[in-house]
Amino acid sequence: MSPDPDGETVSSATAGGTDGGKSPWADIVGPCYTVESLSRVIGLSPVQIGEAADRLTVLRLRTADDVDLFPAFQVRDGQVCPDLSPCSRRFAAV
Repeated sequence: MSPDPDGETVSSATAGGTDGGKSPWADIVGPCYTVESLSRVIGLSPVQIGEAADRLTVLRLRTADDVDLFPAFQVRDGQVCPDLSPCSRRFAAV
């Protein structure tokens, strides 16, 4: 766990390695929020965050052990970066 720029504790995206260890994506993605910690930082309920992820306005990553993580790079000053949505939609189309 490490602090992010907003002062909230975030977890590393460590689950899901093929050998049961750290995923190789963890170093690429960097620190991530859990739904609970993201909820505290941006002031939305966990349900609202799930809905935002479904609409691709919040980037959600699901680990191999079925845990939802939200990359910290998408949050600045207590808000999700508004320019993220078009980028997320591009990924969804792939």
